[in-house]
Formats: sequence, C-alpha cells, structure tokens
Amino acid sequence: MSEPLTESSDIRWFPVIVDRMARPRNNKIPWKLAEVVYAGYSQRYGTDQSLERIAERGGFGILEIADHLEDTIADLETKNTRLQARVEELERWLSSIPSSSRQAITERDDHKALAERRGEALRRIAAAPSLAWQVGTIARAAIDLTPEEARLEKQKQLGHKGV
Repeated sequence: MSEPLTESSDIRWFPVIVDRMARPRNNKIPWKLAEVVYAGYSQRYGTDQSLERIAERGGFGILEIADHLEDTIADLETKNTRLQARVEELERWLSSIPSSSRQAITERDDHKALAERRGEALRRIAAAPSLAWQVGTIARAAIDLTPEEARLEKQKQLGHKGV
C-alpha cells in the first residue's frame, strides 16, 4: 500500500482555503495538482497572478479547485474521446488488411533487416582492403597455380624466401 502524504514527504504543498475561520492545518494539496488547477484558472482569468502569488494570498478555495478541475477534466475527456475514436479507426484499418499482406509486410521487414546486416558485413570487408586483397590473391593462386606454385607465391607475398 502507498503511504499517506505527510508534511515530512518530499512533496511541495499548496495551501487550500477551506473556511476563512478555520486554521490552515491540513488544508493543502500537492503543488503538482495546484499546477493543474492553475492551468484552468489561467485559461479563464489570465496569468496576471502567478501560482506562487496565489499561494502567498492563501491558495485556492475548495470551489475554485472543483471548478477548474472540472474544466480540465472535461478537456481531458474530450481528448480521450478523440483518441479512442482514432484507436478504433486504426484497429478497423488493421483488421481490414488481409493476413497475406501482413505476412508480406513482415517478410519485407525481415528482408530489409537481412540486407542491412549484409551491408554491414560488406562495409567491414571494405574497411580491411589489405585482407580482402590477400584473400583474393590466395584464391586466384589456388585456381591458377599448381599447389607448389601457390605455396611459393604465398611465401613470396608473406615475405619469406623460397625454399
């Protein structure tokens, strides 16, 4: 279970006006929530007063918090409705794609990944031209020369004297 929020928590607190006659004991909300309330407040009344200034004058009243949170929640519900409609639209589109097309897309992605790996291997080979040249020369020697001639050619390339 989560622990209750206390004064000793590492949370910045924002004052709440419950009753003008009440002591400001536990009449607080987390500052992050006050920022959400302030977003609604500033849309309606502007930003002439900063959130810090509102805290200095005693904070938001309970009804102000409820009123501005209601606007914020209504905005969030509208956005959520639009996003849910978009998700449903995309799910319908995805289900309309034949499975063979989905398989083709998967295969295309697999081939693309394979081509990228092959390209990386070719770049590594190109980065070591002396090694590629030696392998090519030895391969040519194996094709064109007799075994004895290939051995002598290899020794010559490696800098050894012929035996």
